[in-house]
Amino acid sequence: MNGVAGLGSYYRIRPEVAGGLGDDAVLDHTGERPVVTHLHYEVADWLGDCIVSTSPEYLVVPGTAARLQGAGFRSFRLAEAQVTASDQFEIFNPGGSPPELLWLRVDGTPGVDDLGITEAGHLVVSEAVLELLRADGFDHGLVLPWSAEQV
Repeated sequence: MNGVAGLGSYYRIRPEVAGGLGDDAVLDHTGERPVVTHLHYEVADWLGDCIVSTSPEYLVVPGTAARLQGAGFRSFRLAEAQVTASDQFEIFNPGGSPPELLWLRVDGTPGVDDLGITEAGHLVVSEAVLELLRADGFDHGLVLPWSAEQV
């Protein structure tokens, strides 16, 4: 499924920031913006949402990844991510484990594809993707209307 520009609604979403880049993250700084080549996500606390973020990357739980693929959305790739618990996670979740997460590598065009990344690194999704995320438990993020005039 690919959205068609001008048809349907698009939204900029800001998922819960459940952690940040860990020490093992590898970034390529040769371009205009840093590009993550190895994602190490260190979870500080997780409220249970199916999608989380750390600038400039997004991660999803495996069930959501499978549903995105199963629905036919093609403007993303999935990759393994190194996910670890921070000291803070241990304090808030004694004996707990961080969630299993997959790296959601979005390569679509905002307002054209079902998942797209703006030049500023914001995630833009079609109404169909937003409905899937909400059904899977996207409860703590921010959803804003988006149009092609926005940067």
